[in-house]
Amino acid sequence: MLTLPSEITSEIFTHFLPPYPQRPPLAGPHFPWSLLQICRQWRDVALTIPTLWSTMKLYVDDSALQQHALQLHVLDLCMERSRHHPLSIALLCPSEVVDIAFVTPFAEAISPHVSRIRDLELRLPHEHLGCLTGSMSLLRRLIVGPREFLPAASHVSEELQQKLFSDAPNLRDVILSSRFDPFCITLPWSQFTSLTASLYCQEAAEILRHSALLEICNISVYDPGDVQPPISTLRALPSLSSFRLLWRDEGSDGDAPSLQQFFSVLAFPALESLVVSHRFLGDDPVAAIVALRRKGYPRQIAIHDSRTNESVFEAAFPDAELCVWSD
Repeated sequence: MLTLPSEITSEIFTHFLPPYPQRPPLAGPHFPWSLLQICRQWRDVALTIPTLWSTMKLYVDDSALQQHALQLHVLDLCMERSRHHPLSIALLCPSEVVDIAFVTPFAEAISPHVSRIRDLELRLPHEHLGCLTGSMSLLRRLIVGPREFLPAASHVSEELQQKLFSDAPNLRDVILSSRFDPFCITLPWSQFTSLTASLYCQEAAEILRHSALLEICNISVYDPGDVQPPISTLRALPSLSSFRLLWRDEGSDGDAPSLQQFFSVLAFPALESLVVSHRFLGDDPVAAIVALRRKGYPRQIAIHDSRTNESVFEAAFPDAELCVWSD
């Protein structure tokens, strides 16, 4: 294999990495560190391929300090070996509580290179989400929020409350963890074109009010209880082409707000694909979709947990591509 042209050899070596957007654990057997141990020739080749050292997953918690030291050592080597190649980094806190003292060394090692980060996953408590500093001019995709259910800390800084990742002008694709609190930390919603999140109704309404550039929106909605979304503040989403609105049932008997109620003032002139839970369609699901199609014209319509026979929708929308799942 080593007699092949260097471009082909490099391509073969990069297939050692998991497919995008997966990242290998920094101190695990699937990290390209193991390629250096095959033979001297493989080591020499691997060290010349920046791509191999530019994607990684780091675990941060209050255990295994020796493992932390190893990760930090390998992290420093990776930052050097990746040269100027764009980075894909995940910084994860698997435990419920982590002290900032355990996060800081990793953040300090990464911060000088944040301008190279293209994909970032930060699964940390809210108060630690601002641990990386500097301009992230290359960042395009972000996964952010705690892994566990943690109340937003009262000592979240005022800067985080105002806006996080405000110096990431190319950030477009955002996935919020199911435990992210958008009322605690503000992101630059106005520049996002793709959003995936699990939210309460009022949270979804507040985010959509600031997200006029969305093209793809995937939202799972929790039971709103007695709180109604601020409908009067919503706006048109002129670029939205794919909209997925699902009801997230966690044992609650609460009623989902109707699609017409929740989005009564929204318009979707570019909408092509709609996926919606039947509970959002109210007592007359056909009428609800008819009302929506006056503001957008989705050709593809999928209905989850339907209580209405598929033939009813087929008769009402003969020009649409339908997919109906029964509960």
